[in-house]
Order: sequence, then C-alpha cells, then structure tokens
Amino acid sequence: MSAVVFAGPSLYGRRLALKPEIMLRPPAAQGDIYRACKLRPQAIGLIDGYFEGVPSVWHKEVLWALSQGIAVYGSASMGALRAAELDVFGMTGIGEIYQWYRSGVIEDDDEVALLHGPAEACFVPLSEPSVNVRASCAAAVEAGIVDQTAADLVVAAARALHYKARQWGAILEQAGLDPATGKRLGEWLGEGRVDQKQRDALALIDAVSDALDRPGERQAVGFRFEWTDLWDQVKREWDAEGPPLDAPRDIAGAVIDELRLDADRFASLRAQAVARAVVLAGTGGDTSEVEHGARRAQLASLRENLALMRKSDLDAWVARNGLDESKLEALLEAEARLDAARRLPETLIEREILALLHLSDSYADLAERARRKRAVLEATALTEAGLPHGVTIPVLLDWYFRHLRRQPVPDNLDMLIGQLGLASRTAFYRLLAAEYVYSATQRGG
Repeated sequence: MSAVVFAGPSLYGRRLALKPEIMLRPPAAQGDIYRACKLRPQAIGLIDGYFEGVPSVWHKEVLWALSQGIAVYGSASMGALRAAELDVFGMTGIGEIYQWYRSGVIEDDDEVALLHGPAEACFVPLSEPSVNVRASCAAAVEAGIVDQTAADLVVAAARALHYKARQWGAILEQAGLDPATGKRLGEWLGEGRVDQKQRDALALIDAVSDALDRPGERQAVGFRFEWTDLWDQVKREWDAEGPPLDAPRDIAGAVIDELRLDADRFASLRAQAVARAVVLAGTGGDTSEVEHGARRAQLASLRENLALMRKSDLDAWVARNGLDESKLEALLEAEARLDAARRLPETLIEREILALLHLSDSYADLAERARRKRAVLEATALTEAGLPHGVTIPVLLDWYFRHLRRQPVPDNLDMLIGQLGLASRTAFYRLLAAEYVYSATQRGG
C-alpha cells in the first residue's frame, strides 16, 4: 500500500525520513487529489495547496477520494481548511490550525496563506503566515516575554497586512509596541518563533505513516457521492490526461526513465520540451477553450494582488488603465492561457522530450537499453519496496551518486526529484534500483 502527500513551504528546511511508500508531491492544485486517487493509495495527505492564480483543491475531489475508500488527511494550510469543511464527511483533520478553523477561532483563508518561492527553490517561505504569528505570540505570553495585550496588538498588526507583506519586521512596526517590548519580543523570536504550520505538517506525516502500518484498513464511507454533470465533465477532462506518473511505464516511459539517469542531459532536454509544449499548446486553440471559471480566477487574483476588493476600487482601476469590459476580458483570458501553459501536464512535456530524442536520433539506443533492462528486471526478485534484496536506500544513493555519477549525494534530494519530473521519492528509488540491478548483470556478464 502507498500514500500520497501534497506539501511545499510547510515542510521547508526539514529533512524527512519518509517511508518509501509515501509519495511526496508539490502543493496541490485543483484535480491533483483526483489524479492521486488513480494510484489507488491507502491514504492521501493534503498539507499545502494553491490559493490564487491556480484553481484550488475542489471539495468534490476530496469527497470522491473518500467515496473510494481512501483515507484523506488535512493539516497546516489548505489541508486544514478543507478538513474543517469536510470532516463531517470523513476527512481527518490534524493539528492545531485545523482545530482553530474547526472551532471558529480563525475563519479567513489568508490566515494560512504565505508568499513562497518556486519548486526549484524548494518552496522557500518568503512571508510569515498569520497562524504562525498567533502561535508565536501565544508562546511569548507563556514565556513571559510580552503580556496578552501586546500579543493581541501583534496579531492584529499581522492581520492588517496583506499576506505577502507579513514579515516580522513589518508586523512589529505596525503593532506600535513600546520600544522596550518590541525589542524584547524581536530578540526572543530568533529562538522562540513557533512554526505552527510545520508542526502540524509533521503531525500529518506521522498520521499517514501510522495508517500505512495498518494495510488492511480502509476508510468507511458515511455519505452518498452525488454524480453531477459538472463532476462528469471535469472527470472526463482529467481522465483524458493519461495515467498518473507513478503508473506502470510503457516503452516510451521507460525511455524517459533511462534519460533521467543523466540528470544534466534530462534537465536540458526538459527545458527544450517545455518550450515546445508551450508553443504547440498555444496553436490551434480558440477562445472557447478558456472557461469562464478560469477568467474569474484571474480576476480574483488581480483584485487581491492590487487590493481592489471593493467594486468601486476595481471600476476606478479599469478607468485609470484605459480599459473597458471587453479589454478586461481579453486581458484576463490571456492571463488564464499563460497560467494554463505554466501548468502543462507532465505527459505533454514527456511527449516533447520523446520528439527531441527522435529528431536527434537518440531514441533507439535508449529504447534498446530499456528493453534489455526490463528483461533483466522481470527475472529478478525485488522486495515490495522495489529494492534489491540486501540493499538499503542509503546504500543505493551512495552507489548512484558517488560511484556512478562521481558526485556527493545532494543536500536537497527532493529538489532533484522534482527537476527529474518524478512524482515521489519512491519513484526515484525504484529508478535507481532498476539501474543497480541492471548494472550488476552487465558487470557480471
């Protein structure tokens, strides 16, 4: 049995000793929970998810997962929000932030929102979410650093700032504490700051790990899933994308895996493939392909980014920029198209990688090697984790990086795995294990 966990900034900086069965994926967007269901995991963990610019995880896809007997856990960020909304249907909420939403202590989505870097930078947090400010202030009161009045001022100051501007320096300045109190709190935060999102994220990882120790257990379904026309439409669209990345590979997929063994070459070809896919995706489409909901999402993002929350503010901005209704629609449609291009399915990118291999006459050699390797693996008994008998993951990593690649094991393995377009550490370990077994037979023969 396996589990899929969606996380990003909430786990930044943590070295995780995950079970091989846990597939760690980037923050979830709409459709990702449904796609994870195709892998038939025992559990899905939702920690981080996208809020703006990208459609958020849909409640309906969580309900679909639950209706399929898959346990769904939520904590820390988007996961805490969805768990507070769907725990009555069987989603399991984990952690303090979930409890705050569940009990009404906090209500706004932006309490967990933060600005963060891209996947290439491991989703490094660039602002401080309000929930961490709340937890840190509570700890400061308990430690006698500030009184409750000062703590309340700091929390209110954080809430008054746009979530992207929430930095401790700006928050303390906005709070207007007396200089001595502000200095004392600022110095204490260096060691005493509480990362509540990370605490709750780690608690979810523990809960998912515990669930995997009970392989025969399936989630009980206490509701009837309603199959609507809208669900039928989006399900057909998601199904048309092809199999999930961890599904069994055909020979073309095996060729991609061969290429991944040379990370530098793969990165170069993938960059070219993305450019090809973006250009090709931009041809042959008409305006009907951009759904009204996508334009609405872009409008919501625009209003939030420019603080145009009131209609009068939006109208003034439209007039100030010389726009009218049709020009605004065209602008939003262009942004929706660009956003879709940034989130091209991995299957499209892999298709263009294969095209580049064909054009350079490199495909045949990789395909032949993949076929030989498959024949070797079919005659080899591997463990359930996909590892050769007697070989541990540390041994496998040391063999691949130090012996084969002549380089140290990367400090951030998950970044490399993401750059290789793999869905999880499990997929990466299986890739290396296959090469380990095949290389051993080549040395022996």
